[in-house]
Amino acid sequence: MWNVRHLLLGILTLSTSMVRGDAPDPAKSNTYRAAQKVGLLRSSSIRESSGLAACLADRRFLWTHNDSGDKPRLFLITQQGRLQQTYSIGGARAVDWEDLCSFEYRNTRYLLIGDVGDNRKQRPFVSLYLLREPNPPLTASDRVTTLPLTKTIRLEYPNGARDCEAIAVDAATGTAYLVEKRLFGSVHVYAIPLFQPVTAKRQAAQVVTQVSLPLVTAMDISPDGQTAILLTYGDAVSFPRRPQQSWKEVFSRRGRQVQMPARRQGEAICFGADGQSLYLTSEGTRQPIWKLELAPK
Repeated sequence: MWNVRHLLLGILTLSTSMVRGDAPDPAKSNTYRAAQKVGLLRSSSIRESSGLAACLADRRFLWTHNDSGDKPRLFLITQQGRLQQTYSIGGARAVDWEDLCSFEYRNTRYLLIGDVGDNRKQRPFVSLYLLREPNPPLTASDRVTTLPLTKTIRLEYPNGARDCEAIAVDAATGTAYLVEKRLFGSVHVYAIPLFQPVTAKRQAAQVVTQVSLPLVTAMDISPDGQTAILLTYGDAVSFPRRPQQSWKEVFSRRGRQVQMPARRQGEAICFGADGQSLYLTSEGTRQPIWKLELAPK
């Protein structure tokens, strides 16, 4: 989590970065309609929505969690922002939860929580928490339900501690991708397989490539694996993917800027379960839920 004073500087550096690099392929670039406010985070428990993911079991819902300082818990909310259920994640710690993603791998729905924030770049390792997505309750409840972890991955970077707020999963391969957060210069994109047997206490992330994009605060990959979206405090950048193209090739090209609405401190984005629309939230209480729909070509 960065201080809001970086907002204007982030927008400026984003604008600067977008004039560099190769031109995007217009046929493969996604264009979105203007953002529409569809809801409001109504629960007082949701103070710093820092991660956001579509509920794959029921498209009416979204998943979110707070930033650092909260308990290890997830909130299931309607797209209008009403709290449906709170889940405690058994066996997890909440040091600095920064991002969240949902995906389906080999006919099983999963959630991946990224305890990857490290503002001071001093954590010897960070954690990824993998769990199966539950079916939403039929009615809203104040009761807290405990969800068990499927797997905990202790992750370390090959080039030392990094601050990261953005994770996403390519569901076809079960690989998680992480993008570090920096104000200046290129940032690294890392990869870590989620379903390989754990043979050591820590797993080393692999460097994929670098991206010239400042202050990346969130990330998601569409369910079909054809588009990645990277969010900043200002706008977002989409990276379309051609068939058989590697993510290294994708992120080595210039993406396409997607205009985002003004948010108090926007650190969360996700594709909807339809793989077309985008949803956003912001840190702070009673913040709007925004939706961007893909414009027709």
